[in-house]
Amino acid sequence: MDPSDSPKAEQLEGSEALAVCTVLADTILELKTLLNIIDLEDSSINHASKPTDYGRDLIIRMNKVLSNYACSTAKQKLSKMNRQCNNSAFVDYTNLETTIEDSFNSEAYNQKLCSDISQVIDIMATLKDEISQSGTISTLEEVIKKKEEGYKEVESILATERSTRNKILLLKKEIKQKTKDGQELVEKSRETIAHLKDQVQEIKAKTIMEEKYFTKYSAVKLSQAERFYQAQEQKIMEEISRLSLANDQERRVHEETMSYLADRVTELNAMREYWQERSQKNVSDLKHKLGVLKLSKERDAAHFQELSEQYREYEAVVLADRIAKEKERQQKEQAELELQASIKIQSWWRTLVIRRNLGSHDKRRRKGRRGGRKGGKKGKKGKK
Repeated sequence: MDPSDSPKAEQLEGSEALAVCTVLADTILELKTLLNIIDLEDSSINHASKPTDYGRDLIIRMNKVLSNYACSTAKQKLSKMNRQCNNSAFVDYTNLETTIEDSFNSEAYNQKLCSDISQVIDIMATLKDEISQSGTISTLEEVIKKKEEGYKEVESILATERSTRNKILLLKKEIKQKTKDGQELVEKSRETIAHLKDQVQEIKAKTIMEEKYFTKYSAVKLSQAERFYQAQEQKIMEEISRLSLANDQERRVHEETMSYLADRVTELNAMREYWQERSQKNVSDLKHKLGVLKLSKERDAAHFQELSEQYREYEAVVLADRIAKEKERQQKEQAELELQASIKIQSWWRTLVIRRNLGSHDKRRRKGRRGGRKGGKKGKKGKK
């Protein structure tokens, strides 16, 4: 079986793995003690009853130890693993106590028990190491699978033996039945042979009559077939003559068609030559026109170049004239501004001179005062 097809192995972790390892270690110790006791029992045959009682007490104590150390979660895990393994090997160990009680003093049983206990100790030691390392019980599953395979082989051998015995009994019954049937078949065959002889005679007479009938029937069918095929041959000859006439007509139509097509081809060739000449002439005319257009284009391009240069010159002159006019306008504006500024400055200066009584204005004022003194009231009025 492929390991990938098996169900996913449960893993014990933490306290569960530690509890199971402790239980397994105690179990291994108890089993080793039990194995030593059995060896001592074999060496001391005279005191056989005493070790037996002690062994029973030891089994009871071992069960108590297992129940004390195994935690509830670990028990659930182990029971779940046992259900997943889906085997019957554990069931066989439930009857171990009864077997020990029944035949504990047997030497052969003691030897087998010692070997089984040794195997169980090895398995538990390997299982303890595996649980402590990885937390799985794959070793236990492998051992259980091997035991199940052994049981399956024994069961298959027993089933084969039972089926073989049943087949032998069936074959014996079949031989008897075949013998009886053979005797009945011989008797029936004799009766059948006699009946068949009578039928052969009847068939011979019937065959002679049928032969005469089929001879006459065949002659009639042959004459009918000859007449039928003669009529078919006549129809075929008529069809051949009709097809020959149609073939002659088709040949004549073909010849007329070929002559018409030849005339048409000649006409089309003449038209092709005409159109070729015309196309060549048109091409030459168009080439001449193209040359004329190229020359006119070159002349126009040169004229355009001259006009462009004249335009640039005129544009430069116009721009220079505009710039000169703009400068002249700005100069006029500047002159007007300067004139207005000078007028304002002169007005301000005159006003300042008058207010300060500076220059000739002061002399006139003094003269006016003197004249006022001489003139009396007139001078005052004049001052006003």
